[in-house]
Amino acid sequence: MKNPVYLFSRRHDAWDTIARKLRSASRIAIFLDYDGTLTPIRRTPSDAFLTPEAQDILQQLAQLPSVQLAIITGRSMEDIRKLVDVKKIDIAANHGFHIYKNGTEWIHPQAASLTRVLSRLCLILQNALAGFPGAFVENKQFTISIHYRNLAPRYVRPLKSVVTKTVHSFDPTLRITRGKKVLEVRPQISWGKGNAVLKMLHTNKPQRRRVSVFIGDDTTDEDVFRALRPMGITVRVGKSTSTNAQYYVKNVEAVMTVLRSIISLRRDLLPRRRLSAKP
Repeated sequence: MKNPVYLFSRRHDAWDTIARKLRSASRIAIFLDYDGTLTPIRRTPSDAFLTPEAQDILQQLAQLPSVQLAIITGRSMEDIRKLVDVKKIDIAANHGFHIYKNGTEWIHPQAASLTRVLSRLCLILQNALAGFPGAFVENKQFTISIHYRNLAPRYVRPLKSVVTKTVHSFDPTLRITRGKKVLEVRPQISWGKGNAVLKMLHTNKPQRRRVSVFIGDDTTDEDVFRALRPMGITVRVGKSTSTNAQYYVKNVEAVMTVLRSIISLRRDLLPRRRLSAKP
């Protein structure tokens, strides 16, 4: 890992370098995390709505020629579809176990086979964590999330202990990963957001001048940073000295600035007769 470069650093000319790549690309694939990237993280996940401006920016990107736009999220497919009302957008939900692309749905077969197991575990976890006010368990069909953002700090360690013991006693093959104030219970499958992004890219016809961009903020996004680092542009939201991302921006507002800039760059390349078209 190396320290990421601030995307708008004048000393490194980072944005100028990226802008040249984006201008010359025959096609751009833009992959975006949701929480903490397109919208600030909220105390309750259901309150993390896109602003009208963010919704409009995504719609403009999705309608640009030679631009593939996708959301890569840990949320369930049902949940993220309610939050992102954009036409011509692809989605990888549940950390990549559930993909919707070009009207075609794909579910990882091993994850699909464990839905009943995870449903039973979800009920067990809900009972086991009943004494932790502010924490709640979310059944996302192919994964389970234990949210503790609203839990008093002194209860966090005991909660993690209970979750670990409960999950391992129920099924030791399941694995537990950590995000921002959330524990994720997943199938023991070598698959994640990075695999999903590569799968979505490979379903397109290979193009030598295609540029891939990913922007994310969480530890669950690190496998995408690793997967795309050799061939794409990877941006972390928030500075970190332990990330695989090449660049970083400070916050969600900066992400919007990046996306607006991409829109402007690609529109400048359109034939003049298209410039007056409504986004």
